Amino acid sequence: MQNDPSPETILDLMHSAILRADFAGLGALAPLLERALEDVAHLRDGVRLKRLRGKAERNEACLLAAGRGVRAAGRRFKELRDAALGLVTYDGKGKRADLGQHSSLTRRY
Repeated sequence: MQNDPSPETILDLMHSAILRADFAGLGALAPLLERALEDVAHLRDGVRLKRLRGKAERNEACLLAAGRGVRAAGRRFKELRDAALGLVTYDGKGKRADLGQHSSLTRRY
């Protein structure tokens, strides 16, 4: 369609959505990008293809970083939850040893 944004514009919009953590907006842009990329299949302009690849790789790197951030936040929440439930220590071999509410020391008192 004439009024559809170019693939480069869509990739830029996606990048902006990633940076804002607007994943709903990102999902809404995916079908637009798919349609726009159908027209790119026959494109022979090497400079434009290189630009598109660069923007796609930039978005991929941002999404991978966002995924790492979400996983790190999940681990941190788990650590905080575990800390609220009781003391956690590690043995000489680095194995986790929970000293929570069920430890023999807390039962003695």
